Amino acid sequence: MKITFHINGVPITDKDEDLIKFLFREHYSIELYKSQHSYIDIRNKIIKLLILGIVCFIGYLYIFKSSSEFFLEVFGFIFSFSLWQAFEAMIYSLKDAKEEREAITQNLLTEIVFEQ
Repeated sequence: MKITFHINGVPITDKDEDLIKFLFREHYSIELYKSQHSYIDIRNKIIKLLILGIVCFIGYLYIFKSSSEFFLEVFGFIFSFSLWQAFEAMIYSLKDAKEEREAITQNLLTEIVFEQ
């Protein structure tokens, strides 16, 4: 669905119309860049938490064979917490970042029409 942005008002020159269109697109280009950067940060956080969770799970399995209760609890807590946080970020934060990026892209494709 294409969005058309109608601006009614005082007659302005073609140069001013081009400037307004440029500023509108420039603003949403910057917002898209910020949104993309946020999306990449969230994705990297998820990857790091998954790696930490898997490494701690392997450590948990290795220590499970020995009799160290303290380290067993520490590794068990770290791997469960990191995996929980990774999946939570995947479900909520990543979804929100994708939706924000799509909305900004839609605004970036908006057609601006000046009416006098």
